[in-house]
Amino acid sequence: MKKYVIGIGAIAAILIIYFVVQNNQLKSEVSQYKEKAQELNDYIAETEKQMMNFEASDPAKSFIRSYFDFTDHPEEEEVEGLVTSKAKELLDFGEVSQSAGEDDVKAEIKDLNVYYGDATNNRQELFATFTSILTYNDETSEKASYIKLDMLKENDKWKVDFFEFRQ
Repeated sequence: MKKYVIGIGAIAAILIIYFVVQNNQLKSEVSQYKEKAQELNDYIAETEKQMMNFEASDPAKSFIRSYFDFTDHPEEEEVEGLVTSKAKELLDFGEVSQSAGEDDVKAEIKDLNVYYGDATNNRQELFATFTSILTYNDETSEKASYIKLDMLKENDKWKVDFFEFRQ
């Protein structure tokens, strides 16, 4: 009987040691998960502070289509309401063709994509990619085009305030 009591005591001691070790491991894991949860909460809080003004992309697309899709030369009237006076100074509305109407020039765009950058309440940075198709005297060429746009909200209307164009 004495061996039976000693055996039960040994098993109980082993179980107690096992449960204490398991408890410490679980406490350590819980602590690690709490740290990870806090990191995720901090990340979520930070990303919620970031904003995107999705409504700025429509005027940006209209500007790109109006200015880079033309016959003979871009028309000032088509982009006038889409740009600020600062951006308008960067635009060239002169005829691309220098001869007296003998050359045919046509520019088109396709595959227009817009991506969002940094933003504030009244500013939105946009990056757009598209393919420029230029036809000059029946010769056609295609080039990948990239434009960075700084959009400004003026009187509840989004306009292009600055842009950088690359081909």
